[in-house]
Amino acid sequence: MAYVTDSHEILAWLALDLAHGMGHRSIERLVRRFGSASGVWSASRHELAAVSGVSSTALDALCNGPDMKRAEKAARILEDSGSWIMTFLDEDYPLKLSAIPDFPAILYGKGDRKALSAPAVAVVGSRAASSYGRRAAAVIASGLASKGICVVSGLALGIDSASHRACLDAGGITVAVKGCGININYPVRNRELEQHISEGGAVITEFPPDAAPEPRNFPRRNRIISGLSAGVVVIEASLKSGSLITASTALEQGREVMAVPGSIFSFNSAGTHWLIRQGAALVADANEVVDSLGRQLHLVQESPYDSGESAVNVDEDGAGKDQHVEVAGLSGKEQNLYENMENEPLHIDELCAISGLSAGEAAALLVQLELKGLVEALPGQMYQKSH
Repeated sequence: MAYVTDSHEILAWLALDLAHGMGHRSIERLVRRFGSASGVWSASRHELAAVSGVSSTALDALCNGPDMKRAEKAARILEDSGSWIMTFLDEDYPLKLSAIPDFPAILYGKGDRKALSAPAVAVVGSRAASSYGRRAAAVIASGLASKGICVVSGLALGIDSASHRACLDAGGITVAVKGCGININYPVRNRELEQHISEGGAVITEFPPDAAPEPRNFPRRNRIISGLSAGVVVIEASLKSGSLITASTALEQGREVMAVPGSIFSFNSAGTHWLIRQGAALVADANEVVDSLGRQLHLVQESPYDSGESAVNVDEDGAGKDQHVEVAGLSGKEQNLYENMENEPLHIDELCAISGLSAGEAAALLVQLELKGLVEALPGQMYQKSH
């Protein structure tokens, strides 16, 4: 059937989602049994009780009738925010997502509904990402975008945000999956990013309008991230990271799990290194991601979204590189170290991991670069390019 546009039926779906004690599995079973959301509300208690998996709490709520005041408020929020509702009966409900055991019966979203069915890879990781992690996310996300692959992530700070931004900057499409209502700006710092994502892809959630970003929502959110994707790339994750929950869910769904190695000195590398030891594919660029996934992606040959420009340059081998800038008067090692630095602080251990230098070599070179006015030393063995 075509997606729901009838206002009466939309209110019926919203009322189901807002009914006390109602879960998405119950909604799915009831709608399949009675043919529509309106049909569920028209059923008798005896008919409703005959459907397995419906709790007594939900049964009481259904028999009390729809809370039209709450449903109409939710509908106004959707309309005012330019959002849509998608149900599992809609023709454009993504096939990949419908194949997972606990797919959401209802999705709310902003942006292009078709983005949910694009060939996709999830890129997730730590909220407290290092500069190295953000660069790695940007390299992989922009490389995937250049190949016409949608990047799916969770709109969180850190790796998620870096992945979404790099994909958009490369002219690609990206999907953000929220752990709260579609009208709730969370995290607040990503308000502008969320708007850009809805213009270059889609922002979606299974939680109804006004739903708060409660901690319990995010593990559930993660199954949608992996469910929309052919595979999941994890960049920087501690051993208790939510990204490992996404990886675990991905494996349960039959998705490929990949991980980017990090510094042995970083707490955020423990989870990714553990994944690699457990058999996750080690990847360092978009080409390796594609090679790992093989035919699962059903790749398009040329991306209709590729603008030919990227915030991160991707060479023919798929490795992301900053634009090469020669600085007069530098030795080869000084030039190499300087190129691996940024306009924001990096720890000396992180610089060693990126550049391949020993701690002694890096310390000596940093002193030389500081004397030449190119590098600024900060407390805690942190260094950055001079502004």
